Amino acid sequence: MFDELDAVIEGSDTSQDDLKGGGGMVEKAGYYHVRVQDVVPYSEEGKLPNRRVDLHVLAGTEPSEVGKILFHRIYLMTWERDANKVKTGKMAPPSKGARMMAFRFFLGMGLVNKEELGQKDIHLPFSKLPNCQAIVKVVREDKDSDGKPLDKPNFKVAETYTLDDPKVADVPMDAEYLTMWESEMAANRSVIDDIAVSFGDV
Repeated sequence: MFDELDAVIEGSDTSQDDLKGGGGMVEKAGYYHVRVQDVVPYSEEGKLPNRRVDLHVLAGTEPSEVGKILFHRIYLMTWERDANKVKTGKMAPPSKGARMMAFRFFLGMGLVNKEELGQKDIHLPFSKLPNCQAIVKVVREDKDSDGKPLDKPNFKVAETYTLDDPKVADVPMDAEYLTMWESEMAANRSVIDDIAVSFGDV
């Protein structure tokens, strides 16, 4: 019997695997086997436009984090700074460092290759990210980009590796998802527009 206090939620994208771990957000640094759950475009006045990549932790060096979510943001612009490194309030193209960080993320997801470096435009296929898997190194940050203390620690992706990278061979992985790795890398279930970022000075 359906009571007026009851509710119905979408469940077609869920499985028993989602019960692993306690849910919530990642709260420990470490190396994790992750699967891209979603990609969310973000644009708001006064904020830097970005793509939020939602990573579901399947396994890793910290068992307590399995089943949790990690948000990884890829910024498409940065804040312009004057000669004294003070923000002017205007936006500017992302720095080379930010562009290389984005490229390494897609490289670890198996969606770009090293031979593309040096080209004027490198295609970052955000639409193909959902269901892709990788190993990510997560680090803890206690200060923001201006060096100011954060109210609470921030955990972010510092490096991304393919599942067969020897450097992460000892990182625990989910056996079932590991067997699906090749097919999931080729999955393209998102309607999010792809973007091209200028990499001419790489």
